[in-house]
Amino acid sequence: MKLSLINTLDENQLLRNRNPHNFNAKDMAELAFVYLNALHIMRSEYETAPFAQAYARRTMSHSNFDREDRQNTDLYQFLHVIRDHDSVVGKQLNHPEANDLFWHQVHFNGASTRQLLTAMSRPTYDGSLARRLLMNIEQQLHITNSNYRSVRRLASEWDTGKLDTEQKQLTVTRLLQALRAKASMGDIINQFQHLAHVNRYELHGVNDAETGGAPVASVNKHGGFGLLKGLAIAAGIAAADALIRKAAKT
Repeated sequence: MKLSLINTLDENQLLRNRNPHNFNAKDMAELAFVYLNALHIMRSEYETAPFAQAYARRTMSHSNFDREDRQNTDLYQFLHVIRDHDSVVGKQLNHPEANDLFWHQVHFNGASTRQLLTAMSRPTYDGSLARRLLMNIEQQLHITNSNYRSVRRLASEWDTGKLDTEQKQLTVTRLLQALRAKASMGDIINQFQHLAHVNRYELHGVNDAETGGAPVASVNKHGGFGLLKGLAIAAGIAAADALIRKAAKT
């Protein structure tokens, strides 16, 4: 099924609709990481590959992310702030003293991200390269959130055939939670939500790890896959990949 939203690629929306003061340095790093994982999934799916390809190409229009370009994508804005902490947006971020401490822990050189976006922009996509680069970017951006690290472990396997439907649903659901909480006005969320809807990748009535909402998903009390999947959802996803792999063996 061809997605109707492919042609909606437009200039960034998030920082145009929300004051940069609503974000801090850690938000910029985590948002960049979440976007890259979501784009990897979209580039790996036939229906959304053209969108992700065009998005990556546009984000790479200034390959060093060192120019002020408010017309570029959300992802470009995040990467530009990470690259230049004293940029116009960087100076407007909340908690400047805490930001300075965080930036000292970030070792972003842009090379891995450029490689990943370049790979996404090409006609054929090398998922094995993406897996290595996503891990490297996670380290560079100092991503300590165990939920996002687990998302990366699952998302990076998207094109390998190793993930079952439940693992894909858990991954997409967790990414949607992050996007809705931190980037509800962002420029990829509509496309990602549509992908989730078309493929039935979103789990409903589950714990929201971003807001702390309590899970209401049914759990199979007799054990097995239903129980472990329920535990994984209740855990937010931090241990979900291990739990679901264990469940698949039962």
